Amino acid sequence: MPYYVCRSALLHAGHKISRSHACAGSLKTTASYAYIHDIFRSWVKTHPVKMEKVAENSPTRHLLGKEAKYVEFCAPIPHGC
Repeated sequence: MPYYVCRSALLHAGHKISRSHACAGSLKTTASYAYIHDIFRSWVKTHPVKMEKVAENSPTRHLLGKEAKYVEFCAPIPHGC
């Protein structure tokens, strides 16, 4: 997921966000883990994962098996992005 998409969803929901100096490419935010998981679930709706390649007992399958609550992205999400 591109940085701007995640940033857009977090800012639109009213969370604070900044880049972390500790790990390149990581973010610091006031958002809960549940909200961050919902961002990824929303992303997967437009950028599907091949679930047949995900193990049955995988945390990925467990997280994606739940329905995302409402997440709004300010920036449009290009399908080819």
